[in-house]
Amino acid sequence: MKLKIWLLAMFGSVALFASVPAWANETVDLNTATVKELQSVKGIGPKTAAAIVEHRNTHGNFKSVDELREVKGIGHKNLEKIRNKVRIGGAEKAMKKEKAKKAHHKKMKSAKDNDHDRHMKKKEKKEKRDRMNKEED
Repeated sequence: MKLKIWLLAMFGSVALFASVPAWANETVDLNTATVKELQSVKGIGPKTAAAIVEHRNTHGNFKSVDELREVKGIGHKNLEKIRNKVRIGGAEKAMKKEKAKKAHHKKMKSAKDNDHDRHMKKKEKKEKRDRMNKEED
């Protein structure tokens, strides 16, 4: 009987720890977190999470946790409550993403310029051919 109680207690505690989400003891990266991930932080609701993401998209990555004070809905008290639950990171990932985006735009601009150059060369050849035909007439 004692063995059954002991086994139930052991399996119960294992089940309890298994049910705790992985992010429960982790911090959330302000520079990469989604709205849903930000909402997992106690003290950040749906509106505040959306405001954080909007601020990040508008002003770029956060450089410090203190920049959260610039986000509507986060005051001094709220910032102090969530300070140790959020972090600044993802700068490398964000920089790589931005660099790839710029490279893509440069490549597209180059392709567009090349198309324009080809078009202009064809147009010049046609105009030259038309002038030659007029001179022959």
